[in-house]
Amino acid sequence: MPMPYRFVALDLETTWLSPTTDTIIEVAAVAFDIEKNSEWHYAATNIVEHSQLVYPEREMTEEISMITGITDEMLVGKPVWWDIRERVREFIGDESIIVGHNVLFDIAMLATHGIDLSDHGIIDTFELSEIFSQDIESLNLGYLAWAYGLSAWDKEHRALGDTRLSIGLFVHYLNQFEWLSNRKKQILTLCGQHESKENITLFVWITGYSDTIDMESLFSKSEQAVSSSQIETTVSTWQAPTTHYHITSLSPGRKHEREYLRETLSGKTGTICVFWQEQGVHMSWLLEELGVSYRVHEDASEYISELELESMLQGSSWGRKEWILITKLLIWREDTTTGLLRELKLYGEERNLIEYYRAESTEPNRYKDESPADWNIVNIRKWLYHSMPDGDTVVIKDIPLLEEQMRRARSIHVDMKSLMGLLENYSETTEIQEMLLWMSGLYSEFPERPTGENPHPPGEYGETYFLTQGDIWHHGFEALALITDRLDGAYTEWKSTRVIQSRRDTIRFRKIDTMIEFMIHYHRRESSYGTILTIVEWDITLTYIPRVVDSFIDGFFAKYSHAYLSGVGIHGEKMQDFLTRESSIPVWDITIVGSTGEKSLSVAPNILEKLRDTDTIGGTVILTTSMKHVRELGKSLEKTGKKILMQGISGGKWKQLWLFTANRNNTILIGTIDMWRDTLTLWSMATNIILAKLPFDPPTDSYFLARTVGMKNNFSLYSEPMMIIKLNTLIERIYSSGYEWSIYCLDNRLSETTWGQEILREIV
Repeated sequence: MPMPYRFVALDLETTWLSPTTDTIIEVAAVAFDIEKNSEWHYAATNIVEHSQLVYPEREMTEEISMITGITDEMLVGKPVWWDIRERVREFIGDESIIVGHNVLFDIAMLATHGIDLSDHGIIDTFELSEIFSQDIESLNLGYLAWAYGLSAWDKEHRALGDTRLSIGLFVHYLNQFEWLSNRKKQILTLCGQHESKENITLFVWITGYSDTIDMESLFSKSEQAVSSSQIETTVSTWQAPTTHYHITSLSPGRKHEREYLRETLSGKTGTICVFWQEQGVHMSWLLEELGVSYRVHEDASEYISELELESMLQGSSWGRKEWILITKLLIWREDTTTGLLRELKLYGEERNLIEYYRAESTEPNRYKDESPADWNIVNIRKWLYHSMPDGDTVVIKDIPLLEEQMRRARSIHVDMKSLMGLLENYSETTEIQEMLLWMSGLYSEFPERPTGENPHPPGEYGETYFLTQGDIWHHGFEALALITDRLDGAYTEWKSTRVIQSRRDTIRFRKIDTMIEFMIHYHRRESSYGTILTIVEWDITLTYIPRVVDSFIDGFFAKYSHAYLSGVGIHGEKMQDFLTRESSIPVWDITIVGSTGEKSLSVAPNILEKLRDTDTIGGTVILTTSMKHVRELGKSLEKTGKKILMQGISGGKWKQLWLFTANRNNTILIGTIDMWRDTLTLWSMATNIILAKLPFDPPTDSYFLARTVGMKNNFSLYSEPMMIIKLNTLIERIYSSGYEWSIYCLDNRLSETTWGQEILREIV
């Protein structure tokens, strides 16, 4: 029988993402009832649809047209929004429950366009997906529809189609709730009682379930740690399907590396194996094949803090996003065998909130496995932020890129808006906030902005600048010194009187202290750091980045008596000089092992024209260096009749990967090198790989400037060798996946310039 309330699924297509400055180009609303039959199966009934294109009174951008499929021609002659607003409001009604995927955006957009839905119940299927679909690679609406067999999953981004998909997803989750264990249902009911908004509360209310779980029962699971093999199983699958790193697909070159590692590891114990991002997963399988005992070394902060989770549940009212995260953590906690927070997919604000749920080193942890092993596998990014265990040997992958990543890791990020938000949690910080506001204004006046003199608002176009410490001192030394002195005095006084009230308070203050103390030090004393200044509207973000990281790398190698570099071929004097300079240790002190498999990089500027006329263009992957060029290439290939997947246009990474593998013979994937460089699955599925541009760091990139400001010739000293190394590692990874054909390069600078020919000799 139907439930005594009406639902309306909403979706809008808009000129962009700002409810205040953008407008609506399509509106779709679908009214429906929910019925449960005698078999306790939910279904949507009594469906009534409304859909309308809207003339936006402005030209459409090319990007929006590519995403939505709506063009200027389609909107000519359509009514403007204010002519149809009352009809839309009447269709939605006064007491309906609003349903949609990321529907809070649509509600905000309608609010600025004269329809206030703040009194309506709201069910966001994206937030439900965060709880119910953690095992799905992407929470994109079309991907979820494909995963659950709801509809054709490549037809989203038109408003009516998306409303239909969100209804199907909502009904799917209602039915999925019926299959949950009683314990999980009880957890959802408990979270619904605490939630400050309606999503979980309303969802559970619709199901009619009312039983809850008591706190003692919720936190009474066994305290015994799981085994290292259980931990590694999860680590090896958290980012990708388990087929991502099959040992059997290794090329002869990679087998050479395997033999090298066998000799390196023979008879050694108590050593540490350091790898790079996803490569750590691949190497864990390699160690198993070699019969080497190992465990995954994890810092305490990688595990969930059950103390904080329990404390939060005893609170009263928190923000909507935080309760979604708490609910997600509690449901995930029922299934996890590791307690590792990186298993979770996080979105938006959750990436900041999750920091409060990380375990401290002194906390008891049921998941952390301290069993001994001959070798540890440590994610190299982890060490960049935290201390690393001691040992006598280290095996490193991608050491040439270590310098770049270390600089990013050692940077201090100061988001003035976030910092002010943290300070608002405390009384007696008014003067500190006032000084920070003055400091923000001073920083915003330093550069000469391309938007003109005193634009309103400043940073309208998201302006980013690199400033040396000398730039800052030269432009506002007296004012900066005065503000810094007042900030120091007010902050010191507040620190001496503040009282720590909770674990969360400790973490919050740690963030505040890091940012403010660094700023005070940086403004007063000469430093080796540079500054990235980003201005977006009124928001100021500062990123202080180290100009040179030699001392950090020296400290890294000082801990080990042997260092081995694996998986990167170093050819030529230029690359060896670069490695010596950037790592501060002589090349001959490192054992260098490169792939010996057959490789081929062909300079072929006209390869796209040749492929357009043949069927072989299907299964092609085109890599470039910027999102702008991705779109340009996609537009140039529209008439091939193939499905074009464009990064930033065709959904997230995993959706694109699955679309490509599902129909590769009729698909072209276009993306950036940085996005896809580690994705071995893509390389093994490709039939053509084309590099559209050489992977130089752009001379305007702030991290590039931080390292190269002051160099006599940053192109020959830095750009060339770094590009060679990036290209070499990319080629090595492509061929190690089992790819057997040539790699083509459209960038004819490789063959037409003297420096390009020199680079080509060092690559092949």
